Amino acid sequence: MHYPEGWPEPPGLVEKIGRWIPVVGWIVAAALEYRRLKRPAWDFIDAQMDQRTHVPDSAWDDDEMRIEAANVVVDACVEAIGWDRPYFIPEDPFEIMIELRTGDCCELDAVFRIERAFETRLMHSENDTTRWITEGTTFGEIVDQLIANSPKYAPRYPSSTT
Repeated sequence: MHYPEGWPEPPGLVEKIGRWIPVVGWIVAAALEYRRLKRPAWDFIDAQMDQRTHVPDSAWDDDEMRIEAANVVVDACVEAIGWDRPYFIPEDPFEIMIELRTGDCCELDAVFRIERAFETRLMHSENDTTRWITEGTTFGEIVDQLIANSPKYAPRYPSSTT
């Protein structure tokens, strides 16, 4: 799964000017920003999701702990973002799951829900957010990180250092 090529486009002149005009300009700028940022990405991602009908357990190497953790992350993203077909596989970019680039702050809601569910921090600094974008952190990597750091999984997932 990936975002459309060349997305996001830079803001247009009307959107830039609208940001400086109180109330009416803000509304116009917000509508233009939504159309520029969210709509193309949603349509493109939805088209990719339409091709998926389920996620087989084999995608997670039939590891019950990873499947359980992945379902918790997906549930948090569904609650925060409203995915209607949450068929995410381990290779999917995590930034898409939490809609990191759409600018509507729903990614924060998703991250907070995930952190609450796992009783651990996912975002220690702004660098983590940057890393998710620039390094293309996958859903599978996030799930593995959460399992390794969560006290909920500690008794079932012994550290390799012990």
